[in-house]
Amino acid sequence: MSKIKVLDCTLRDGGYLNNWIFGTNNIQNIISKLALANIDYIECGFLNSTKILDGQAFFNSPEELIPEINNNPNLLLMINFGEISIDKIPNNNNKNTGLRVAFKKEEQNEAIKFCKQLKEKNYNVFINPKQTIDYSDEELDSLINLANTTSIDVFTIVDTNGSMQENDVIKIFKILDSKLNPEINIGFHSHNNLDLSLKNSSILAEQKTMRTLIIDSTIGGIGRGAGNLATEDIIKYLNTFNKTSYNLNLIQELATDKILTLVPHFSTTHKQAYKISAQKHCHPNYATFLIEKAIPSNIMENILQKIPHEFKSNYNKILIQNVVKEVTK
Repeated sequence: MSKIKVLDCTLRDGGYLNNWIFGTNNIQNIISKLALANIDYIECGFLNSTKILDGQAFFNSPEELIPEINNNPNLLLMINFGEISIDKIPNNNNKNTGLRVAFKKEEQNEAIKFCKQLKEKNYNVFINPKQTIDYSDEELDSLINLANTTSIDVFTIVDTNGSMQENDVIKIFKILDSKLNPEINIGFHSHNNLDLSLKNSSILAEQKTMRTLIIDSTIGGIGRGAGNLATEDIIKYLNTFNKTSYNLNLIQELATDKILTLVPHFSTTHKQAYKISAQKHCHPNYATFLIEKAIPSNIMENILQKIPHEFKSNYNKILIQNVVKEVTK
């Protein structure tokens, strides 16, 4: 088994369920407990320049991250490319602070330039190309070549729509492993629409590579749509098969005492809707819209089938509204 590290993104991906309002003390407590549980990377929320609400997991500067945490973990913030300019980001003096940059395919050239500038400011930098499966082999090669011109730290395979199967994960991993500069590690961010997050992650963990593999997860599997790989599940797997020492009891306590209280409405009652959206390779926000409109599953499938290919991974509210009117008239 390869060297595996766990990246918990509860405060970022889980925040889609509560507008990221966890509360300042709770955010600090969650980060501290994750660190005590020996989680390798903790994504603390989003970095952007917009006004934030009290207790929201949004940060105007990386300097707002808690400077001293037990076990000195790697603390990360996510940037949706274009939401903050490089001049708003200070130089970094903490070797354990990193930034993850998420971008769409059409943004990749400018996004990689932005990542170069972040490296010049001394940050650990992860790139997160959204819906990585949508890249053709040629497009993936092009992105790899761009990434190799930088000194980024991690290239993350992102399963935005939760539609990736085992063969998809392995194919992309092998392309990356064979062509990325050797110092760039590989990550995996999955969504559990097809109930394959744990399986896909465990299959990836079994690949032989000299690189470190970094697997994303959230406490209780909370997250947008059908949610993510549960941190409890992946650390239980790694503790069993990779002889790691993550504190499962502490994570389970966090799930029970904190997360279920702060995000009480996360449930799997709409799982079928997100499964259908993944099968149709559609962005999960389409399923969310149809759930809110109480569209039955059989009609939902017909609606999603009519989403044009170029809009499947890029959510368009006006488009889905028009398609709903067409199908249900």
